[in-house]
Amino acid sequence: MPPLVIERVNISMCTLFDSNKCFGNVSGYVQGFRNASDLLANMDRFGISRSLVWNTEARDYSPTWGNCRLLEELKAQDCGERLVPAFTVSPVMLYEENAMDGLIQAMTVNEVRAIRVFPGTLRHSIGQIETLIDTLRKLKPVLFFDSKEREPLDARELLSLAEKFPDIPIVYMQGMWDELVTMLDLMRHRENILVDTSWLHTPQVIELITEKFGAERMVFGTGYGSHNGASIAALLYSDISESQRELIGHKNLERLLGLIEINDDRDTSKLHAAGLPEDESLWNRFISRKDLGLDIIDAHGHLGHFSTNIMKACDVEKQLEYFIPLMDAFNITAAAISGTQALSLSAPAGNRMLEEVLSHYGKKFMGYYVYNPYYRDEILSELDHCFSRDFFIGFKIHCHQWQIPVTDTGFEPLWEYAHRHCLPILLHTWEGNLVTPAMLEDIAPAYPNAIFILGHSGGGNKGRREAEELALRNGNVFLEFCGSFTASIPYEETVRRVGSSRVLFGTDAMFHSPVWELGRALSMNIPEEELVPIMGGNFRKILSLRR
Repeated sequence: MPPLVIERVNISMCTLFDSNKCFGNVSGYVQGFRNASDLLANMDRFGISRSLVWNTEARDYSPTWGNCRLLEELKAQDCGERLVPAFTVSPVMLYEENAMDGLIQAMTVNEVRAIRVFPGTLRHSIGQIETLIDTLRKLKPVLFFDSKEREPLDARELLSLAEKFPDIPIVYMQGMWDELVTMLDLMRHRENILVDTSWLHTPQVIELITEKFGAERMVFGTGYGSHNGASIAALLYSDISESQRELIGHKNLERLLGLIEINDDRDTSKLHAAGLPEDESLWNRFISRKDLGLDIIDAHGHLGHFSTNIMKACDVEKQLEYFIPLMDAFNITAAAISGTQALSLSAPAGNRMLEEVLSHYGKKFMGYYVYNPYYRDEILSELDHCFSRDFFIGFKIHCHQWQIPVTDTGFEPLWEYAHRHCLPILLHTWEGNLVTPAMLEDIAPAYPNAIFILGHSGGGNKGRREAEELALRNGNVFLEFCGSFTASIPYEETVRRVGSSRVLFGTDAMFHSPVWELGRALSMNIPEEELVPIMGGNFRKILSLRR
């Protein structure tokens, strides 16, 4: 694989048509947009020209009600063609009085082609929508299926639906991680199955899908509002042609919805956003491929194979060929790395392999020593020897990988060693019963000199709130950024709660795309004097504490 080259040239923002936006009232805490006006302001901030939008009240209250509310809001806001309606449908509508007649009339009059299904929330199987789709078939609908609405997904049901309706495009929305295998398999079997880019955050995944299936099989999406500019950055920096970028950015969705032909004879003066402001913010410099002039430290990285994730570059050397040019291009002066071999196999052997490979690069890479209690005796015998050198700067533990709760007594030597030497410990924190932030409420204060770094900031919304509370009560607890996009809570809110001095930037490379995580971080809506220390300075302070 040839080395990646990031050219320092100013590029124009490609036109963006977001396939994955919504607004409306909800009963619980889900960060989003209350109305069309809020959504348009967000689109303007990121230079998004157009969005396909549905109303949350159609999912959470009534499809018929919510679809009507959607049209009323769009009309009241005079959105022109910037907001394109998508109707929510459910098999229940087949039995509601006048529901289907009203749906067909509304789709016809308002030229609505996009329909969305939410089998999880609306409690139906994928197969149960066949009759409804057959009824709407003459209107040439495009079906948008949210993968997060059905767990576990029965891929056979979706495949069967695609086979029965080969003339109806089906867009698989918000797939990521191990779902990528399912997505690619479905695309391989049926040409009418496409994917959106909103959660495609693994390295080179846009390039991979383009290579295997063609750029015509993807549509652009941004996901949660808390993702900010992540998917924009991923698309702009993907190693594909400009014509392919335009297909993904807007042309594919326009083609699917018939908007290219429809717009030929219409006034499109309100179609395009004003564009991004001409300023020198870090976000604008980033998407314009200008030098950031910033000292960035990646506090959370990995190298090596990982069996459940599709990665185009698998072995360490090929991963470095991809990662090092990105580091150089984006001012990532150093990255703290743990080896997947140490996490998945023998921790001592994996740690030695990581140091052997990366010590040749000087201060560009630092190592986390993986501490697995199953190898406790062997690890304890070599800790002083390993930390007498410069490469290892702290510890990494992954309780989910080993199925050991963080409260296990086997971790006590780790806490004590880190406390004695003022070393950081990067913990994979997530919801469940193995390593939630709340499970550290007695451990963190008992070892005040150890630095507890909560990888992924606790995971989802519940984990994020626990992480915030733990940090507020303990000065030796820091929240780490990567992977926290699984929470719908805006990270800006977390920074306001715990303070910018308690947050660290990380990418989770090579599991995650550094570009995706950089785009999300640099586009946060916080003052740059708060963002700059998050990107590197806070981690340097932690490193300076080492005894």
